Amino acid sequence: MKVIMKILSALWLLISLLPSLSGPAAQNGVPILYGEQERKTLAAINSIRKYCGDVDGFSESHEARLFAQTDMNKAPKWVEFSSKGEWERAGRPKPIAWAWYKDGGLIRAVIAFDKSDEEGPSYADYCYQQDGKLAQLASVPQTQTVCDDAYFRCRLTLWMEWLYLPDGRKLQVVNGMDNRLLKSEQTYYSFSKRVPPEYLNVSELPFAHLLK
Repeated sequence: MKVIMKILSALWLLISLLPSLSGPAAQNGVPILYGEQERKTLAAINSIRKYCGDVDGFSESHEARLFAQTDMNKAPKWVEFSSKGEWERAGRPKPIAWAWYKDGGLIRAVIAFDKSDEEGPSYADYCYQQDGKLAQLASVPQTQTVCDDAYFRCRLTLWMEWLYLPDGRKLQVVNGMDNRLLKSEQTYYSFSKRVPPEYLNVSELPFAHLLK
């Protein structure tokens, strides 16, 4: 099953790249990756993935700042909380966001949305370059697996990922793995239909006015 998921991810990435692939060479109707432009594209993809992988590793060992949108006096307002305990005492308001800093700049933000919106993502993960530009956006759906009572048929919702290349292009990639210990007899795959908010720069984040 993991092999199937890797193939799906690779195919989706290829589909995303098709507009940039040109030339007469093709095999069975599928363009062949070749040329300087394609090599630069793949190099940019690998660079973004490595950078955001390093950002993810950095955030695992460093504390994040905590923000949430409160509804005080029926006027939604983003505020910063000094700790998880302070946020819990305030009634666990959502959306809630975590922000990680390195060398004085925000490099990652994770925003968890209101769970009442079951069709939307439960959270979005934003990876930012040191200059504040968005490098990668990942969306995890609210419901990943839905099965019937007998656990015979299940629908697995795959999460989406967007890569932002230096030349301005945006690539959409299917992501996610079927890591269930107990597999159903029949599994159907679907994709998250809704896209999380796209904050292309750190300054566009809803709590940006609180960043210092």
